[in-house]
Amino acid sequence: MKEDFSMPRNPTIARIFRAIKLSENAGSGFDKMFTGWKVHYGVEPIVSGGIDFYKIEFPLSQEETTKKTTKKTTQMIIE
Repeated sequence: MKEDFSMPRNPTIARIFRAIKLSENAGSGFDKMFTGWKVHYGVEPIVSGGIDFYKIEFPLSQEETTKKTTKKTTQMIIE
């Protein structure tokens, strides 16, 4: 699994864009991602971390994914 860390290339510009409402605050989309992931895959994201970082894993539920894929494929065949 590939791991990546997200940091703005220019923190000053990122801060200015947030101040004038041209970008969201850091972390404001996490609630949507967590809720959406749990609803879609039936598995909660796993959060771990250390003193200066967080690691978030979005696991796939193989059984649920297979069921949804089968259902979508069946619907496409019927149509």
